[in-house]
This record gives sequence, C-alpha cells and structure tokens, in this order.
Amino acid sequence: MGNIPTIGASYFFLHFVWQLVSGQIRYAIPEELEHGAFVGNIAEDLRLNMRELSARKFRLVSDDVKQYMEVNLENGNLFINERIDREQLCRQSSICSLHFQIALSDPIELHRVAVEILDVNDNSPRFEKDEFSLYISELIAPGARFALQSAHDPDLGTNRIDIYQISPNEHFGIKMQSMRDGSKSAELVLEKPLDREQQSTFQLVLSAIDGGIPHRSGTVRIIITVVDANDNAPIFDQEIYKAQVVENVAKDTLVIKLNAADLDEGSNADLTYSFTNHVSKINRELFTLDPETGEIRVQGKVDFEESRVCDLYVQAVDDAPPGLSGRCKVVVDIIDINDNAPELAVTLVSSNVREDVPPGTVIALMSVTDLDSGEYGEVRCQVLGNIPFKLENPLRNNYKLITSDFLDRETASLYNISISAWDGGSPPLSTSKTILVSVTDINDNAPQFTQSSYNVYLMENNTPGASIFTVTALDVDLDRDGQVSYSILQNPFQEFATSVYVTINSRNGNIYPLRSFDYEKLKGFQFQVQAQDAGSPSLSSTATVSVILLDQNDNAPVVVSPLTWNNSATVEIVSESVYPGYFITNVIATDADSGQNARLSYQLLGASEPSPFTVGLRSGVIRATRRLMDEDIIAERLVICVKDTGQPSLSSTATIFFSIVFNVTEKSLVISDQPSQPGYFSHISRYLIIILGSTSFLFFVTIIFLVVLKFKQGRNFAENRDSPICCCKGGNSNDASNPRPAAAFDHTGPGQPEGYRYTVCLSPESSKSDFLFLKPCNATLPFNDLGNRDTRECEIHVIVFPCHFSSADEVMFHVHGTDVYPVYNFSTGVNSPSYILRNSLDCRLEMHRIAVEILDVNHNSPSLERSKFSFRISLYQECNFLRSLTDSDSESDGDAQRQALVGVPFKLQSLSSNNNRLLRNEILDRETTTSYNMSTLVWDSGSPPLSSPLDCRLEMHCIAVEILDVNHNSPSLERSKFSFRISLYQEYNFLRRTVGRCFEILRQIAVAAMANVLRSGALFILLLCVVDLVSGQIRYSIPEELEQGAFVGNIAEDLALKVWELPTRKFRLISDDRKQFMQVNQENGILFVNERIDRELLCRQRAPCSLSFQVALDNPLELHHVTVEILDVNDNSPSFSKDKFSLQISELTGPGARFPVESAHDPDVGSNTISIYQISPNEHFGIKVQTTTDGSRTAELLLEKSLDREQQSSFHIVLTAIDGGVPHRSGTAQIQVIVVDGNDNAPVFDQEIYRARIPENAAKGTLVTKINAVDVDQGVNAELTYSFTSHVSDKMGGLFKLDPITGEIRVRAVLDFEESGVYELGVRAVGNAPPIMTGHAKVLVNLIDVNDNVPQIEVRSLSSSVPEDAMPGSVVAAISVTDLDSAANGQVKCEVSGDVPFKLQRFLANNYKLVTRDHLDRETAPLYNISISAWDGGAPPLHTSKIIMISVADINDNAPRFTESSYNVYLMENNTPGGSIFVVTALDSDLDQNGEIIYSVLENQIDEGPTSAYVTINSKNGNLYAIRSFDYEKLKYFHVKVQAQDVGSPPLSSTAIVNVIILDQNDNAPVIVSPLTLNSSASVEIMPQSVYPGYLITKVMATDADSGQNARLSYQLLGAYDPSLFTVGPLTGEVRTTGRFRQEDIIADRLILSVKDNGQPSLSTTVTVSFSIVPNITVTFSERSNAPNQSEHFSDLNRYLIIIFGSTSFMFLVTIIFLIVLKFTQSRNIAENYTSTACSYRRSNSKTAFNQTPAPKQPLNYSVPAQTEGFGYTVCLSPDSSKSDFLFLKPCHPTLPFKEMNVRETKVMH
Repeated sequence: MGNIPTIGASYFFLHFVWQLVSGQIRYAIPEELEHGAFVGNIAEDLRLNMRELSARKFRLVSDDVKQYMEVNLENGNLFINERIDREQLCRQSSICSLHFQIALSDPIELHRVAVEILDVNDNSPRFEKDEFSLYISELIAPGARFALQSAHDPDLGTNRIDIYQISPNEHFGIKMQSMRDGSKSAELVLEKPLDREQQSTFQLVLSAIDGGIPHRSGTVRIIITVVDANDNAPIFDQEIYKAQVVENVAKDTLVIKLNAADLDEGSNADLTYSFTNHVSKINRELFTLDPETGEIRVQGKVDFEESRVCDLYVQAVDDAPPGLSGRCKVVVDIIDINDNAPELAVTLVSSNVREDVPPGTVIALMSVTDLDSGEYGEVRCQVLGNIPFKLENPLRNNYKLITSDFLDRETASLYNISISAWDGGSPPLSTSKTILVSVTDINDNAPQFTQSSYNVYLMENNTPGASIFTVTALDVDLDRDGQVSYSILQNPFQEFATSVYVTINSRNGNIYPLRSFDYEKLKGFQFQVQAQDAGSPSLSSTATVSVILLDQNDNAPVVVSPLTWNNSATVEIVSESVYPGYFITNVIATDADSGQNARLSYQLLGASEPSPFTVGLRSGVIRATRRLMDEDIIAERLVICVKDTGQPSLSSTATIFFSIVFNVTEKSLVISDQPSQPGYFSHISRYLIIILGSTSFLFFVTIIFLVVLKFKQGRNFAENRDSPICCCKGGNSNDASNPRPAAAFDHTGPGQPEGYRYTVCLSPESSKSDFLFLKPCNATLPFNDLGNRDTRECEIHVIVFPCHFSSADEVMFHVHGTDVYPVYNFSTGVNSPSYILRNSLDCRLEMHRIAVEILDVNHNSPSLERSKFSFRISLYQECNFLRSLTDSDSESDGDAQRQALVGVPFKLQSLSSNNNRLLRNEILDRETTTSYNMSTLVWDSGSPPLSSPLDCRLEMHCIAVEILDVNHNSPSLERSKFSFRISLYQEYNFLRRTVGRCFEILRQIAVAAMANVLRSGALFILLLCVVDLVSGQIRYSIPEELEQGAFVGNIAEDLALKVWELPTRKFRLISDDRKQFMQVNQENGILFVNERIDRELLCRQRAPCSLSFQVALDNPLELHHVTVEILDVNDNSPSFSKDKFSLQISELTGPGARFPVESAHDPDVGSNTISIYQISPNEHFGIKVQTTTDGSRTAELLLEKSLDREQQSSFHIVLTAIDGGVPHRSGTAQIQVIVVDGNDNAPVFDQEIYRARIPENAAKGTLVTKINAVDVDQGVNAELTYSFTSHVSDKMGGLFKLDPITGEIRVRAVLDFEESGVYELGVRAVGNAPPIMTGHAKVLVNLIDVNDNVPQIEVRSLSSSVPEDAMPGSVVAAISVTDLDSAANGQVKCEVSGDVPFKLQRFLANNYKLVTRDHLDRETAPLYNISISAWDGGAPPLHTSKIIMISVADINDNAPRFTESSYNVYLMENNTPGGSIFVVTALDSDLDQNGEIIYSVLENQIDEGPTSAYVTINSKNGNLYAIRSFDYEKLKYFHVKVQAQDVGSPPLSSTAIVNVIILDQNDNAPVIVSPLTLNSSASVEIMPQSVYPGYLITKVMATDADSGQNARLSYQLLGAYDPSLFTVGPLTGEVRTTGRFRQEDIIADRLILSVKDNGQPSLSTTVTVSFSIVPNITVTFSERSNAPNQSEHFSDLNRYLIIIFGSTSFMFLVTIIFLIVLKFTQSRNIAENYTSTACSYRRSNSKTAFNQTPAPKQPLNYSVPAQTEGFGYTVCLSPDSSKSDFLFLKPCHPTLPFKEMNVRETKVMH
C-alpha cells in the first residue's frame, strides 16, 4: 500500500475480514479519506435484505463524540461520514481502530464492527522552537556532551524520524541514541576546547529527517555562547570618598554614589555593594547602601549632637564564584542645624500658694538647656499671658518663678502658668512648659443668696414636716470658709413667731412647715432666712421668703334657702296654678372656698320619669315642665344635688317635698246613683264591709303564717346542711298541679370549713333552657372566703416614741374607728431607729403598716480618740487641724465644740461638725518660747449640754505645740578676711570670686601630678575642686572604679554652708540618673561615692565623661549645679567578638587582594584604646592597618602570594590587637583561611542504563529506582542536581518524580499498564557551581499488569417501556461487557441481581440480551430498576453493576373506586344556590386515559322531584353543587347516587351514595301566642286591690318554628312607665308585680316585652301589654247610719263592691287551702321518695383532702304536655357556684328527633 502514492493511481483499498466465530466484522482503510468514501457493504456482510434495514431500525452505536462512519439504508454501504486523522484519533498508538456496534430490533441483534486506520507519511518532523541557546564555559574539556532538543513526528513506523545532522564546524559533533519505542534523540559533543577570547559564540543548524518516501525534514538553529571565567576583581574609582550631609535630612536622601568596575563579562562583571564588618551598628542604622547601584542613602535620623563624622567602609563583590571583591572608604561629615528645641526642667515648685502672699514670693525654680551648639544653643525664657507671675534669671540658664502682683482665689483659683523658651536659631525653636499653681483660700467672701426674696406657693391642708421650698446661698470660698448654714430670723414686729409655722434645715436650706395651713384662716405670711459661713470670722447674709397659701377644694356647698331640716324642706303648691315654666322655688347654696372651687351647679337627682320639674344648672330655680293633670294626685319629692367645680368636686344634697293638691269639686262624672244623705246607707253594707274586712284580716294572718313557716324551713335547711339529702325525686311530672319539690345542694369549696346550700326549684319550662336560676339559702360567701380577695396594706407614718421607754410599755393605735389592737412591745436595747410593726387583723379590715421612729436624747458626752495632740509649726504657719472629737448622739446632740483656755497665743475655730482649726493670735518667737501645752474644754449642743474637760495636769487631753525655727536672721561673719595655704593633695575651700582663675591653673597641675603617680604605681585618691561663683557651678574630677564611700569633696564648705543648716534647709541632691552615684553626709557635709562608677558603662565611648546633678536648699530656695568628671583608667583589654573566625579564598584569586578581618573592641578611650594589629608569620599573607576619623584602627588581610588548593587547602593565622596604655593590654583571635576549589570536573553516573520493574497503580511516592552520579570536585563544585532531560515528555514527567538532591525516582501519578507497559526516562546530573558541568544516563521502567480495571457494562439497545401484557421471553435490551485488563483479568461474567421477572441470555462473546421471564403487572410494580452485575476473573475479582430502568406500560384493567361507599353531607339551610357543598373522590390505579375519571349523578326521586332539580356534580373534580336553597322546616334530608367512570377502552365504572342532611338555621323569629295580640299589642285589666307582691298579672307565651337551641326562648322587660313595679320571668314569661299599689297610684301603664331565641344571631319579637289599673274611688264616710230597707235606696256601687270583695275573699281562701295541701304533700313526697345519699362535698378535716360522697342516683325530672317523657337533669355544683346565681344544666336526652342525631353531636352530662 505504501507504493500507491508513488504511481499516482486513485483508488480505495478495502480489507475485509468476517469472523463468524467472534461475531465481529473488521475493515481496514487509510487515513485522510474524503467524506463519502466507500468502506464496505455492511448489509451483504450481515446477510440482510435492504427492506430489513428500515423495518428493523438498523443503526450504528458508537462511544465516539464524532460520527466518523455512516450507513446508507438504501443500499447498505458503509461510508466515511467525517475525515479521519490517525494522529489526532490514536496519537502514537501502533494500532489505530474505530470500534462501533450495529443494533437491530424485532428481534434485537447486536454486531461488532472494527475499522483499522492505516498511517500515511503526511507529517514532517518539527521542533518545538525554531531557535534555542546553549551556554558552555570556556573551561569545559573536550568530550563533554550536551542534550539537544528532540524533533517530533506524529507518523509511525518507517514514517518517523530516522536521522539527525548538524552543520559543519571544527568544535562540535553529533551523537544519536535510539529509544526503546524506536524514536531517536541527539546530543552535541564538544570535540575541541573553547577559547572565549578567540570566539565567544557559535551558530549551528540541526536537521531531523524521517524515513518516509519521499523524505520529510525539519530544522532548528542552535546558538552556543562561550561563558567567560571569573578572573578579575572589582576596582573602585576612588579609594576614599568624601561627602557632607545635613543632620535630620529626610529619609532616602542620597549621600553619595559609588562605582566599581570588573573587567570580566556576564555574571562575572555583576557586582554587589555592601558595608564591611568595620562599619558600626549605629552607622548601619543611619545609612543604607543599595547593593546594585552603589548609592548610599540616609536610613535613620542623622543627629549632629550624637556624631559629627561617620566613617563607612564599602566592598564590591562580584556574583560569580569565586567571589572577588574591591574596597573603599567613605567619610561623611554631618552639618549641624537648629533641630533641638530648648528643654525646660522644673526642679522645685510650690503647687499651693495662699491668696494673701506678697509680690516677689518664689513659686518655682527651673533650668533651661539646648543640645544645639553656637547661637543655636542660646536660650531665652519668659512667662506667657497676663498673669501675676514673672521670671528672674539669677544664674545662666537658671530661672526663678515669682509672683508679680497680689493673688485673688475667687478671681482665679488655679493658674496654668505657661513658660516659653526659644533659642537663637533662624527660625528659632521654642518650647513651653505649664506649671499648675493652686491658690489656697481665706475667708474673705460672705454667702450670697440666689435671690433677695422668694415667693413660695403652698397648697392649704399641706402635710406637716414635708419640704415646701429650698433656698440656696452660694459662698465662693472653699472648705469651711464656703460651708453655709441656714437659720430663720425672728421678726420682733410680727404678731406670731415664725418658728411656730416653719423651720429650716441648716445644711441644705430645705424649708419645712410645722403645721397644716387653712386658706380660709390664713392667706400668707413672710419671714427672713439667714445664711452664715463657718469661716473665722464668719460672714452672713439674709433673704426674705413670702409664703402664699393656695386654696384647696375642702369645703362642700351648704344649702341656705329654702330652710332645711335634716337636709329636707317642704314646699306646697296648688296644682291648678301650675303651668309649663311655673316657678316653684329657688335653691340657694354657698361654698366657703374661693375661685373655681366656689362655682356651684345644681342637678336634679331623684324624681319620677318623666319628671314634671326641672332645675336651673347655675341658678338653682325649680320650675314645672308641664301642667299637672287631674290623675297626677301624688305626693312628689325632689333630691337636689349642689356640686362645686373643684378638683376633686364636692357636693351636698337637699330633699324638697312638694304637696300637689287637686280640686275634687270639679268632677263632672257621676259613677252611680248615691243617696244624697248619709242616713240612707243601710246596716247590711256595714255588715258586709265588716265581714269582708275580717276575711281580709284572716288572709293577712295566713300570709304571715306561711312566711314564718317558710323562714323556719330555711332555718332547718341551715341547721341540717350536713344532711345527705341534696336532690329530690318527683312523682308524675305530667300533672301540672303536682309541682316539683325543691332540691337542696351542698357545696364545700377549698379552704372552707363548711359547704354552701342551695335550694333548686324547677319549673315545667326548664327544659327550654340550659341554665337553672339558683338562690343560696344563706350568705353567698362564708366569712372566711374574704381572705381570697386582694388585701391592701395601709401605712400609718410618724408615730414618734421617746427614746427612753420600758420594755413593758405597750403601744396602742386606732384604725378607722375599729377596735383597739395592741402592738408588739419594745425594748431599749434595739439599735434600729425605726420599726415596722404588723398585727393580724380581721379579714374584713385592711392590713395596716406602722412606722415607728426613735428620737434621740442627749445622754452621751463628747469624747476624744487620743488623749494628747502634738503639732510642730513654724513661726509663720497659720493653723493646724484637730479631727478627733466624737459624740455618739445624733443631730445637734452630737455636735461637739471645743474652746482653748486663756494664757496662750492660740485659739480654736470650728470648721464643721467635730472639726476645729488651731489659729494663732499673736506673732510667735521661737527664740523666746519653743513650745506650748494647752488644756481645752469640750461640750456638745444638746439640752442640757454635756462636756468633757481636757487638763494637761492630768497628762491627758492635752494639745502640745512645738515652734519650729525659720531663717529670719541674716548670717554674720566673725572676721572680714580669711587666708588659706593648701598643698596639691589637700582639701580646699574658697569663698571669693576673684580667685577663680587660680583654680584652673591648680587643677591642671593636679592632673599632671596624678598621671605621674599612676605611672609610678602608687595608690591614692586625688580630689580636684573648682568653685565658680560667677556661674554658680561646682566641678569635681575623680577617677573611675572608686570604692563606695570614697571621698569626693566637702560640698558644705564649698557652698559656704554650716553643717547644721543641711537638715534645717532640707539639703538634697537632685539627679536625672536612675542610680544615685553620689551622696552627701548630712553630719559633716562631705560628698562621697555612693555606688561604684564604671566610666565605660556610664558614658561608653564619649569623652569627656561627667556626672551632673543639682543641690537644692529651702528657706530661702536655692539651687546649685554640681559636675563630677570621671577620668578613664586602662582597666579593659582589647577583645574580639569571637575567638575564631574563618575566610574562604578561591585558589584563582591573584596576589594583592585584601580581605577585611574582625576588629577588636576596647571600651577605654584616648591613649588606652587599640594602637596596633599583628599576625603570626607566614609566606602567603600580610596585615595592613588603617586609622578611622574617630581615631580607631582597623586591619585587613593582604594576599602576598598565589594559593594552590592542591598543595595546601587551609591556613591558621593568629591576629593580635594591642592598646596604647601603660602597661599594654592585648587580645587575640584565630583566623582560619580555607582555599576554595575551582570547578573543572563533570559528573559521572554509576551506570549508563538503569532498569526497574514496578506494578501498575503503585502508590504515590513509591520508589522506582535511585540514580547516583559522582563529581571529583569538592565543596559546591561537587554538589549535583538531578533532573529529567528534554527527551522526557510532559506526560512521563507527570507520572514520575525525580528528587533533585538524592536522585530518587518515585511515582508521582497513577501508572496504567493498559496505556503503556514500558517507560524510558532520560536523566542528567548538573553541577551547581559555574561553569555548568553535566552527566547523562537512561532509566527503563517496566510495568507489571494487575487487575485494576473494573468491567464496563454498556447498554447498546433498550426498550424503556414494556406493556404489562408482554409474553415471557420478550427482548427488552441488548448489553455488551468489556474489561481493559488482559488474560484472566479480562474475562467477564454477567447476571441479573434480585428477584425480578427478567434474565440475561448470551448470544455473542461479552454480549447479552435482557428478556422477560414471567408475566408483568403494572399495578403491582409499575417500574423496575434492574441491576446487572458483572465480574472479571482476577484474584480478587472486580465487580461492577449497572441499573436499567424499565417501566411497565398500562392497560385498562382496573375500575374507579370511591374512597367510601357512602358519604354524609351536612348542609346548613338557606344555602346559596350554586355553591359547592361536598367533594366526592374516586381513585383509579390505571394511568393516563385509563385512570381519567368522569363523575355523574344518577337520576333519583326526591320528594316527587328528580335529583337533577336539587344537586349537580362537576364531571372532572367531583364537586357537588346545590341547585336550590333548602329549608329545614320543609326538607330534613335526602340522598344522591354518584357514578365514577374512566375513559379507558372498554370503560369501567362504580357508584357511591351521598346522604345530604339539612341543618337548622335560626331564620324564624318567635311568635306571641298568648295573650292574643293585635298589631303586637295586648290589653290586660286588673283590679288594684288584688295586687300584691308576686301577683301574676299575665303570662306571655311564644313559639319558634326553629328547633333545638334556636327554639329556646327568653323573655325580657324592655320598657315601662315605672319598671320597678313589674318583673318578668326570663324563661317562663310570667309578668308579676313587685309590690302593692297605693290608692294614689291611679295611672294607666303599659309594658313592652321582648321574646328572644337562643340562636346565632338571635332573633326577637316584641309585644306591648297595656294594663288598666283602676284606683278605688269609693268615698268612705266617717258617719254611720241605717240604710233604708228599700232596694232602690241601695246603690249600684255597693253591690259591685260586695260582689268583688266576696269573690276575692273566696278565691283567696281557696288559694290558701290549696297551698297548704300542696305544702304537706310536698313534705310527704320528700320523706317517702327520696333515699339517695349526699352529692355534696363535705370536709371532715381541714388538713386532709375532701371526702367525696356519691352523687344522687336519680336526676331531677320534669316534662311538659307536649312531650311523652320527662327530661332528667343531674345538678352538680362546683366550688365557684357560690359566686353565680345560675347553674348550667344539660339534658339527659337529646332535644332533637332521632333523625337529627347525625346533624350535630349532643353530649349528655351525668
């Protein structure tokens, strides 16, 4: 096939192999064929007809992303669908194939097809880059190899790279190596030595040629650079650089730029600048050197005062080894500027100054310093601001702060004195310091009130003792001078004493009233208040306080007209003269209050409605509102309320009776024919009246008897409350004449000693109500039940008892007129000043709280904590404080006072309570009297006062005062001239200023003499002292290291002070040092060394070194500067920082090179510091010493002869540093010089080829092999770095990791035998030191195959849905299984897991068919997750599984089913037509149309009507809708038959019954049936004489068409002329009277009654019942006469009266007899028929639980005529029943018919 492109023929070569054994079809085609190129006729190869391709769904199944192949279904040809590039498809794989499968359905078949892609030479070799570089040192020897970049050719076989060639040259050649995979690599071989001076670069061309026909090639250019060797040291332009910089210059400011040159090239010429070791740490912090540019810049703060010149030593080192260096010196001069502000130091200050000090008083001493030099250091000072202070300059840079004027504390009590100092710079720098000076107070200001007068508004009836106002007086003085006490001044011109009305708190000015004021008696008063301070002498001021009383509404109105008696008055009027607006009378009242509290209003409280009278709101005039009619013959009374407008309002009432008289002579109507003469009245009328009167009397007596009998019965119930009988049993409830007997109930609540008793009486109408009206037989709550109510506490304040009372005294108190209750006894031992007392009161009373306050009496004398007080005061000191007085009493009884006795120049002044101040009366003179002893007397302010004497003769309670001396006498000299003669070593003192110059000459002589003595070795201490009286400074000089106590000088003599003045004037040293190096002996004035002084530790390298401090004295204030110079001695030897240090010098370094060495350090200064350096003798090195600007010396090692590492690899040299002291001191250090080797040998591997075997999938980090290379050089030249060559691809580099240090090759990623079984790795070893030397080797890694690939299951064809009626054996899917492992690891087996109706059938190698093995049922299992498991033949075997989801397709084999066979629907009547009333639900387990349900209502007859006329249903969701509105009174319930049918084929259906139950709604109002009404009105006539309390006037009866709770009715009285005359039974509707009618109550009345049902919402009906109440107008004459016997003379009125009285008496008599019989019958029934036990709770023991007794076995029964059987009630009372008059009852049987039981649930209470 390779000859086809050569002859140019265009044809396709098809290689076809059909293996029937394996069931696989294989083709072979070349790559790069065009789209549509023929591959093969797949239909013929599979022996398929062309019609079968489409019918059996012929398709290609491939895992590739691209569809490279396609089949023409018309002719069965397999053709190229997309161009195939073998290199892109298979990369470097030797065999490249396309694999896919052919799938057929009906039945399912699967065939494998493989198309091999053959390679053609269509790619040229190609390098990654067109050019690459190599760097080769000129020192590399011939034979060295250098790896070159390999070319890449994607082709395989003979088409890959065959040879490499290089362009001709005389220095380099090429060497080829073959890899294991057949690829080739090239290496560049050095054949002739290189010389950079002759040729520095080479340019070569590398060509790669493949073996294809024709040949293809690729080229790359190689640029070789010859690397220079480092053999020249850097050289600076100057050996010494000089620069100037201003101090405090900004950071990073350039100082100077250095430059050094290196004759070498490349990295050998790259220099790095740095400071040498000779540069101090301080200079390193000040300056920084850029290592690349050589620029020296400022890094820290440059300060001229610390260092004026800085020496910097710099070296330039090249970067290539060996590191050659050059050195130079930089001298930086610092220029001074004015950068230091003056510093103020306050040495002494008096922070407190009396305000009466005279001008010129010294306040503080301070000194000023400036670190700058010249004019910058000259300082001036002044006090800022306009304040009474100024500065005086007694000495240079020393100032005194004094007062310049008088002080006033009240004007300025505190001074922040700001002192400013500035130097002479330009611009000048300044500083300031603030001194805080406090001015102490003296009593020079009197207290001042905030106002000259105050107005206090006080409400009358105020509480005595409560604060009403506070006056405030301010005193600007401090402490006792500003402590103000208040008092009330008595006014002799006032008629009353102010102390009777008010008092004042002396401390805070609170004013308290002593009595309660009455505005009606006293309108206001005035008094004066005095404020006095506690100073000495005390000052005071006054203010006027006016108290104005405000009126309070505390007087009720008083009626003055008309005149009243017991708040009642009578007014008679004539009815005929009354007309609307008629004036009846005028009520006049007065109020003792004033203002708004006296404004009155009148109001009518009591009168009939509507009242015929009205009252004027403001005038009190009573007028008539209408005329009085004839029937208004009544006696009227009015209750008039008079109310004021105060807060709260007060009122009073007056009752006015009116006698309204009618004129009876104007009657026009005659009732009957009466005899005109009284003689015609017969005796029969008299007898009848007597008989009827007797009958009425007997009736009255009977009523009284029944009432008494009823009360006795109630008492029997009260006495027998523990009786077990609590209920009653009736006989025949249908008999209306047999009333229900009463039932008694007992109830005992928690915490109650006995139960409550109730009597329950049930009426026949009780069945219509769930409530039973109860009335207790006795009190509603027991007396003890009051404890459950809230108990309030009342606190009674201010019951004051005397302090002394016996423990047996009993305190009594009275509360609101109740009984007297004793309070607990008190004892005098209690310390508490108040007591809170409680006593258990009766539960009917409130809890009271009493506060008892104990008053103090003066029974304790003042006492002192100490018996003696001692003070030491100066001649000018004013006072001292005594704080030791105590008194146990309180208030004024404990206010102790003290008074000094006469005869001494002192007095005591009281400052505050128990505090006194000692003042002097005269000028003290210590020279006359040095001490005083005083006795004092102490007493308190009680009544009577108690005292305690203090007597010094008893050696106790004494005040001892010692007078201290002050400097108030000028010193005097005994002689006017002094002469001294001193030697060199003698201590000396001078007192004259004129000898100052001589002292300097003597000091120089003394220093020279001391030097001579030190050289001769004598031990002595030389003291030099110079006193400069002009400058005020004392200077001493001493050597360092003196012992403690060594003599320095007699500072007392030098300051011309006496020894006794040192402690008196508080002589002291003031120093800023932490340690006190110097100290003064106060006894002799000698200054001595207090602590050993080390000059090096104190001043370091600074010269000269001195200690400065100040000497301070008081009285007067003085300050002297003292300086002690510390002289250096040679007490330190030179020392190096290390005893041994080393240098590394390359053997290539030439002679003349210098190397800085470690400098020694000597803390001494001057001639005692280091003078010279020396080294031990040798032939290669010398020493060179340099002197710095500060006088110190440094050393450098000089190479004088070339080094040879092969002859000597190291040198040991001793460096010695010697100082210039006498005797000399020295220090040594050892220098080790190591000769560094040059790199001239390449690394060599142990083996040329390394072989290793490792299993695939080895863990990350597994060691593959270890390579090793050796370099015969030493040091860094022998250090190697391992790495892969460029021939190792990135993929292999990602699989293996080579440790660059150890040479270990480890696994980096997962190795896969299936990808590659052998890996070839090129490695190299590279030296770390230049020039770079390399060595090469090869590593072959063979992989061992393991079972690491899990079998792969692929579904080639799948029917995801199978009908549930499919037959067993139906093909569901086609599956193929593959395993990438080989041999036994690649053999795979498969099976179906789980109990599912499916199985696998194998039809080709690693190909299976999934078929059904049983019948399917979708309703049982609609979905199958079929798990297919596959495992290989490895050990252990690897498993895999794949889940195939198969859904079972549905068929219509299930009918719809309702959730219930019948439904009950409860529908409220009067529903809205068309509204949904219910939802029926049917379920069908089938899917889609088979499960889609249609609802319908089957026709049925309901009350002779079709079902469709009542309800309809939604066919989709089953919602049931009502077509009409139902009426419970017409239709109670009905049922509907509903059908559910699916839409499957054939359709299936089912039915259900829906019972619709209509619920009653309260839609019918009650209807009045009795009495008969016309237009909701009825009329009832009664006789007034028959009316008595409880009289039944009529009974209103009503009905309701609704049922149940909606039909239960209640009656209510809505309106009446006089509602108090009538009552209506809420359940029975009985209208009864509440009392008898009087004969004057001749009116016509009407009642408005409401009948309301119990529905929601409630409906009601009203009826108006009119009553005609006719009064008895028969006139009874007082005269009796015999009536004529003739009937014509007997009037009609008499007959009617007799008939009425007779009938009434007869009816009353029958009623009484009936009631008596009924009573006895009831008693007998109770005794005979009731035998149940008690149902109440009885409490046997209050400490135990309640004993529960059984409830009555028989309930209370009653019935009405309309019911066949009675309703039973069981009455059970809870503990809270006593709080309610109603008892809730529940019937034992339902009130609704049996058919309504499903409508709502009825609970029966037992």
